Amino acid sequence: MEGPMKIRRTIAGETHSASAWRTGVEGVGVLAIHGFTGSGSDWAPIADGLSCTVLAPDLLGHGDSPAPEDREQYRIQTVAAQCAEWCEADRGWIVMGYSMGGRVALRVASILGDRLRGLVLISASPGLESPVDRSERMAHDQALAGRIEESGVAWFQSHWAEQPIIQSQQQIPVAIRVAMEDRRKDNRAVGLAGSLRGMGQGAADPVWSVLSKIDVPTLVISGEEDGRYTEIAARTATEINGATHVRIPGAGHCTHLEAVDSVMATLRPFIGTVSG
Repeated sequence: MEGPMKIRRTIAGETHSASAWRTGVEGVGVLAIHGFTGSGSDWAPIADGLSCTVLAPDLLGHGDSPAPEDREQYRIQTVAAQCAEWCEADRGWIVMGYSMGGRVALRVASILGDRLRGLVLISASPGLESPVDRSERMAHDQALAGRIEESGVAWFQSHWAEQPIIQSQQQIPVAIRVAMEDRRKDNRAVGLAGSLRGMGQGAADPVWSVLSKIDVPTLVISGEEDGRYTEIAARTATEINGATHVRIPGAGHCTHLEAVDSVMATLRPFIGTVSG
């Protein structure tokens, strides 16, 4: 298996970073967008098993990409536009996003237009529809962002690991999980706080209304042990014409890393069909 290489690109005057696999392979590529606290390198167990080009950017505030202090720069549409900059104009793209990255992926999909060939959403939500729910979530995320700035990344990493939705990550194979946790230690408080404020569930406008306009093959994946997001995934799949929802047994929210083989069994033929 070929490991990733780090590539850098100047986007809006700043140097952004991505993990990349098989960049010389022609044909449809995969743009893989990680979740909150993660980095492009998190996709290695999935990307290693594919045969196409995979680009996995470090989102703003994460990995080796910039972590500006200006909160406005973390708006989800701005970050989606940055991700789209990684997609070369001379090939089609499958956009794949996990959790927060799924929210970003839905917006990248609309930016790519005719270059979009497929969409994969893993444990992703198109957003909170109720203004009350959004307001409450925004208040929660604002408070957490402030605490991260006050107490630092080490405190947050411990706090985050205790959340019920994150605890299923103990099922991730040890080597993969430890490497991911080590990378999380390098996160910057300003970047995590900015991401919560700009891309959190409360800050991001819901996009349920655009799902019916998606006209490419779409795969919606959820872990059966993550009941809330499995319900969201089922509804998402009904809103997108022709979408397929796959429930992965024995997996929670971080479905693709908790059950790599099961996810790959679904993902490989999907990508093969789209690419072919």
